[in-house]
Amino acid sequence: MKEFSSWLVEKTEAVLTWRARRKARKKQREAAVRARRNTLLKKLGGLFRELVETVLIVLVIQQYLIQAYVIPSGSMEKTLMIGDRVMVDKLTFGPEILPTVGKLPGLSSPKRGDIVVFENPSYISPGVAFEILHRFIYMMTLSLVDINRDEQGNPRAQLLVKRAVGTAGDRVRLEEGEVFYWFPGEGGWIAERALLGKGVRFSYRPQRLVSPDMYPLLEKAARAVVWFSEGFTPDLEGRAAYQRIADSNELVDYYAFELYQMGERARLHPEERDYARIWWQGAMGWYIPPGRLLPLGDNRDNSRDGRYFGTVSLRKVLGRPIFRFWPPARIGGVR
Repeated sequence: MKEFSSWLVEKTEAVLTWRARRKARKKQREAAVRARRNTLLKKLGGLFRELVETVLIVLVIQQYLIQAYVIPSGSMEKTLMIGDRVMVDKLTFGPEILPTVGKLPGLSSPKRGDIVVFENPSYISPGVAFEILHRFIYMMTLSLVDINRDEQGNPRAQLLVKRAVGTAGDRVRLEEGEVFYWFPGEGGWIAERALLGKGVRFSYRPQRLVSPDMYPLLEKAARAVVWFSEGFTPDLEGRAAYQRIADSNELVDYYAFELYQMGERARLHPEERDYARIWWQGAMGWYIPPGRLLPLGDNRDNSRDGRYFGTVSLRKVLGRPIFRFWPPARIGGVR
């Protein structure tokens, strides 16, 4: 019995020792797993905080200092081409407090000849919440992802980039596609071309694609269109001009064509003041009041700009392109 008791105690101690060691090993494994999990969570938490901080820094920089922007149209050719990606200085002219909400004061105001990025006066916003989401994605992807698209999947023209051709106090008009100025205190009109190359503000070169020989034909064709719409038979010269333009593949200055039509309608219907008002504004140009500017595209014959929607408030001007970073072959400053 004594030997059996000793054997039983020995075996019991062995079992208890084995169980204690197993529990100890289990606790060690669980502690190691918890430690690895905690370490992983700490790393993930650290990465998440770094990501949030990076996102906030990028958003602050792009909202208030400098933002990437892609050129959507050819209105600024050859200064800026479709698809060019540029960095836009937002600090100089004053950034928005939040997308579409308020505006902080800038260091200066746009000057005549500056390229400016501004809100499209014809743009209808889907709402502030969507605008904030759209701007967030647009800024975080450096303009690569644009969710603000129309029914056909094309990006909506929310922001436009043009040149500030007229500033406060100027009078500006277009005649046969050419810009003319009447500066404050001056006694008459002066052609833009006479000022090009005279200083930094007129160092740009507008592009003209419509030949000066086209304008007499446009005027005759416009008269023919108006006569036909009024039930009259256009004269032979007008019909020939219209047919020549219709059969030609040449670019047409549609703004001048519409203005010629307004002039003819005003002549036929002097009682209709709207015709005369539109024609008179086109003939005499725009006066740019304080706090506004007149934006025009450098591609003067193919630009939907201030000649259609008028002057733009300085509160809607968001920045100025200063550097082109894509494509590689066109990397460089913007002027």
